[in-house]
Amino acid sequence: MIEEGTSSYTLNIPAEAETREDPERWVHLQFTWSTKSFTLDIADSDRVFDLKAAIQTLTRVPPERQKILGLVKGKLPPDQDRISDLRLVSGKKFVLVGTPEGDEIKDPSQLENLPDVVNDFDVDFSDNLDASVAYKNDQRNIRKIKEATDNLNVNIIHSLRPGKKLLVLDIDYTILDTKPLTSGSLPPAELGFRSKPNNVEL
Repeated sequence: MIEEGTSSYTLNIPAEAETREDPERWVHLQFTWSTKSFTLDIADSDRVFDLKAAIQTLTRVPPERQKILGLVKGKLPPDQDRISDLRLVSGKKFVLVGTPEGDEIKDPSQLENLPDVVNDFDVDFSDNLDASVAYKNDQRNIRKIKEATDNLNVNIIHSLRPGKKLLVLDIDYTILDTKPLTSGSLPPAELGFRSKPNNVEL
């Protein structure tokens, strides 16, 4: 049952579950995603698959993109496992990270009505090769570049290794992904050092 106008979800409760002597145990869960708060109720007899389906109903994030943090220690069990096996307590909170269906990053070639590309170069020599060569050989420009490089202070943390290739990385979203923190979808305590495999060893 989805309550209209709220961010909550409850799986259908069978009528016999309310009348039998040993009623079904339901777990009330709370989670945050993309700065929004959600609640859902799920039965012990339900599967992990049902939990992911309930999350998708609330957020439009498909199961294969759902990263659930803080619900259980380590990786979430397989879809066929029962909720009772997770030993969850009612009121348990977790964080969801994932891109909803329809909000994927698309190839610009597949988009329509793209804005015109603005050429913000100070000087554009794309249509005048002779002017480009003259600008490159201009003694004033050469002098300014030499002065800038002479005054440049390079802080070498580790000396270059002979025979080894140099790998240049852009730290933003390569070594450290700060987007979940700045967007509010992930609390600071859960951010940690989210790096790609082996980057720390470089």
